[in-house]
Amino acid sequence: MLEKTLGNLPQKNAKKTVENAFKNIVENIVENIVENTAENQASPPVFSSLSSLPVLPIFPAKGSVLCFDFGVKRIGVATGEIAQQSAHPLCIIHSEINAERFAQIDALIKEWQPVFVIVGIPVSPEGEAHEMSARARRFANQLRGRFKLIVQEADERYTSIEAAERLRESGMSAQKMKAHLDAVAAQIILEGFWESLPKKEASKTISQ
Repeated sequence: MLEKTLGNLPQKNAKKTVENAFKNIVENIVENIVENTAENQASPPVFSSLSSLPVLPIFPAKGSVLCFDFGVKRIGVATGEIAQQSAHPLCIIHSEINAERFAQIDALIKEWQPVFVIVGIPVSPEGEAHEMSARARRFANQLRGRFKLIVQEADERYTSIEAAERLRESGMSAQKMKAHLDAVAAQIILEGFWESLPKKEASKTISQ
């Protein structure tokens, strides 16, 4: 139909008709994009109170997680299972060199295949961020970028103090405590993360 119409028009008018038709097509495409974007923005992602990133709306029924207690010289690591919402100290990464740290983390991720990971973010007693908060968040971003993982941020206030108390109550000497402190702190961060989940979501995790 368009070819017949163009055949009956002078060349100048035919060119103008094609340009108008193309313009209309482009405008329709743009309008569709804007409408779809508005629809997507109408349903914002769910956010946890401890993270600036979207959390999984419903956790998988099972799977492992890793939790990191970041430090400049050491990184404590804990592991847990989603179904039981468990938390256990795993190991401590002793290194200040990024390449060595991430090589060990890569081995842990390959071994445990976590559904997501958690990074403790240190803040002041009043909840205000400081220099170590920024370093821990940088570490969390590096995990996202290097391993393409879902990374949640959790409050780690007083975890080292609580870890020391647990180890002291177990009868461990101060000298031996140093070899376990950061891993137990990571365990406490993970326990706090499970406790921070809404009860409704926690029940879904266990019952699925």
